[in-house]
Amino acid sequence: MLFILFPAHAEPLYSVSTDVSFGIFYGQVEEIVYKRGDSRDYLSQLLWDMKTLLFWSVSMNFERRNPLDGFGFFTMAVLKYGIDADSGIMEDRDWQGTYGQLTNYSCHWNHTQNVLMLNLDAGVSLPLFRTFVFKAYGTVLFADFSFESRDGYYQYVTSYTDIWYDTLPKESYTGPAINYKQTWFIAGLGTSLALHLNSFQICIAFNISPLVFCAAHDSHLTYGGEFYDYVQGGLFLEPEAEVCFPISWFTFAFFFSYKYAADTFGQTYKKANGYYFESGTAGAGFSIIETGLMVKIKW
Repeated sequence: MLFILFPAHAEPLYSVSTDVSFGIFYGQVEEIVYKRGDSRDYLSQLLWDMKTLLFWSVSMNFERRNPLDGFGFFTMAVLKYGIDADSGIMEDRDWQGTYGQLTNYSCHWNHTQNVLMLNLDAGVSLPLFRTFVFKAYGTVLFADFSFESRDGYYQYVTSYTDIWYDTLPKESYTGPAINYKQTWFIAGLGTSLALHLNSFQICIAFNISPLVFCAAHDSHLTYGGEFYDYVQGGLFLEPEAEVCFPISWFTFAFFFSYKYAADTFGQTYKKANGYYFESGTAGAGFSIIETGLMVKIKW
């Protein structure tokens, strides 16, 4: 295989490239507690902002040096890391009313402690009409998010027969509120189509997966409650776009992607006195835009 890929006295058929990029995350992470059994009625929903969060990433790519010349294989590994920072607010809503109505609302400042994403792709590439390159591949995404909230205010009804309104008095809250962590594993399929105009390229891609798994940990600091959620199913979608142009020895690229995961469902456990008890059903999700500038170096 090595002699085929890298024949002596000839330009290697395959090349390795390194990418470095900088950009922003903009979106929300969702935490859900359902009312009972297999019901999809909300008992509680928490939304954790990621607005706006800087990130950097590095990637390694192995592919045909010139994918327009023929059929080939490729692999890609991308690591992204969000910078620890304040990132908006956390909103907490509860539907605890006698008739299922919204009764509680609280809002706190949100601090993103960690955003880590590792993406692995592997597949085949096929040239079309001497201008396009089509790729089909398998993709795996590992993602880890963690947040802490503090201060803010809350608006609670005085009776479970009442309905929450945004005109209710706001009671101030000071100190730590809730910490939350999600760890995701997603495996799916993807396709992409790239238009090659000399060195200028435009690429669009789409990834999809029903194989979605998430483990989450919720710590309510006000009363010491700890909850562990294990959810799966749902759907993951990711459209992407990239525009590349060369300058001297480097290639610059503007990129955009939208990651969306929703409709997961699973069991939640409460920790008390060192023991874990089933405590209902839960869900999780996220909706994140990524955009920025990438610098590519091929060797």
